[in-house]
Amino acid sequence: MKLHSDSFAHRQPIPSAFAMGRKDGAAGTFSDNRNPHLAWSDVPDPTLSFALRCIDLDVPTVAEMVSTAGVEIPVDQVR
Repeated sequence: MKLHSDSFAHRQPIPSAFAMGRKDGAAGTFSDNRNPHLAWSDVPDPTLSFALRCIDLDVPTVAEMVSTAGVEIPVDQVR
């Protein structure tokens, strides 16, 4: 299976237009927050759906909270 996007280059950062905030802007500056183009090919039979997980390496995250059902975010979590 192959996943590709016309919105950003392979192994490159996603452009800020597709993020909630702009790294190059002032603090609290919001971006366009658009959905990037995603397409796939060579999907094996009998695939019925996909799950895509994206992890933002710039955001401080507690590893135990990632992809865990029923997680309560602690008040002291910075984001």
